[in-house]
Order: sequence, then C-alpha cells, then structure tokens
Amino acid sequence: MIRLLVVGTLLIAHGGTFASGQTACSVTHTESKGARGDSGGNLLPGLIEERLSLMTDVARTKWNNGSAIEDPVREQQLLADVGGKAQALGLSADWAQHFFRLQIEAAKEIQYCLFAQWTAAGQKPFQEVQDLRTAIRPQLDRLTVQLLQELARQWPQLNSPGSPEQNAFRSAQSTNGIATRLAVLPLSDGSLQAYRHVPAVGSRQ
Repeated sequence: MIRLLVVGTLLIAHGGTFASGQTACSVTHTESKGARGDSGGNLLPGLIEERLSLMTDVARTKWNNGSAIEDPVREQQLLADVGGKAQALGLSADWAQHFFRLQIEAAKEIQYCLFAQWTAAGQKPFQEVQDLRTAIRPQLDRLTVQLLQELARQWPQLNSPGSPEQNAFRSAQSTNGIATRLAVLPLSDGSLQAYRHVPAVGSRQ
C-alpha cells in the first residue's frame, strides 16, 4: 500500500511520466563537511542519504540479472535482525522495524523509478555492475548498524517534540525528493511518541 501511494505521487510529480534523466529517481550522497568525526553532529540525514544512494547500483544489478525488485525473504530477515540489534541498543524494536520498513520502501521507490526509465528507454544490460551479495549488501549491513547506533544516540532528543532534530526532519520532508521524504517520515510522523514507554537509551542500565 505504501509503495502504491508513493508511485502515484511520483507519477503526479512528473506529470504522469518519469523524467528521462536519472537524477529524477536516484539519490546522490554528498557528505557534509565536518559531519564525520563530529560526535555532536546529526549524522542521520547523511546515513539515510548514503543508503538511498546505493539503490542505483542495486537496481543495475537486478536489471542485468532479471531479478525482481521485491525480495520479501530478504526484507523479513533484515527486519528481524534490526529488531534484535535495536533491543541491544535500548531502542524500541517495534519502532526500529517501523523505521527500516520505510527505508526499504524508499529504496524500492528508487528502483521502480529507475526500472520504469530503463524500460521506456530500452536499456541494454549495463557493462559493469557491482555484485549484490559480495559488494553492495555489506555496505547496506554497515549502514544498518550505523543508523541504529545513531538512532540510539539521538533517541532522547528525537522523542522531544519541537527539538532541532525534529524540525530538521520536517524540513527534509518538504525539500528533498520523494524517496528521501519517505525515508525520514518515521522521524516526524508521531510514531516515536507511540513508543515512549520504552526506556530512553540514556536511562538504561
């Protein structure tokens, strides 16, 4: 249902057709100056963007292999793994899974958009693609851990309505592409407050 809703939004945004340029679908990761190594900075937007930026390579590999975009088994494995890692960090497993469900949907939106472009253009197999299992998934697994760690670090602030973090994500929703807005939605859709009964990270023993 989420994917269908966003596909409709994409079609409306592009006048019923997909633009011919790849930039209409893909997300380019541009690391902010000073973001890394700054323990007081907010790394979440950059990590979300970095994850989405890998989806062009994922789509190219699937295109060459004739693989389906949807991979329910892999998705369930990821969500189960996220739940366990989140609990170990003091995060709500349910909310962390909600967050990553939206990351998955955002990632698929990019892939569906690219597939639509390539189909319309009669795209041949790409000359060079990365291996999904040995090259791309290790990067995604690394980002899963980093995202969970950053969510755990910011959990108290993210649970404070009107905090700078909350305002930043609302701004991201209004200025970035469809996939990015979908990816940051769990950080400002009110779902955080629904899980406030879970002890904040800073209070765990």
